[in-house]
Amino acid sequence: MKKIIIFIGIIFTITLTSCRGGSIENCQNCLIGYNWIDPLSSNPTDAWMFYSDGTFNSSTKIVNNERTVGSWKVVSPNKIKITYTRKINGRPNDQIIQIWSCNNLKIGTTVYLKH
Repeated sequence: MKKIIIFIGIIFTITLTSCRGGSIENCQNCLIGYNWIDPLSSNPTDAWMFYSDGTFNSSTKIVNNERTVGSWKVVSPNKIKITYTRKINGRPNDQIIQIWSCNNLKIGTTVYLKH
C-alpha cells in the first residue's frame, strides 16, 4: 500500500511540474524569465528567453550573433506557437515548438534546457 501511495505522489508531482497533462498557465509559468540553452555544448551557442508580455528573443553565436524577436503563445499544454517579427537575414516562418517539461524545450531538432 505504501508503494502505491508513493507512486501516486510521484505521478501527481510530475503532472504539476510538467506541461504535458498540465495547464496552459502552468506551461507559461515554466517558460517565462529563464534562459533556455543547448546543453550539449560546453560553450552554448544558442539561447532563447521568453517574457511575460508574450514576446521572446533568441540569439545564436553561430551566425554572426544573429538575433530573432517575436511573440509566443501556449496553444496547448505542450505546444507553443512562435511568431517571428524580426530577424537579421529575413523573417523565418512561424512554428510550433514543444515543451516536454518545465525543464525541456524542443525547437526544431534541438532540445534546450532551462538555465
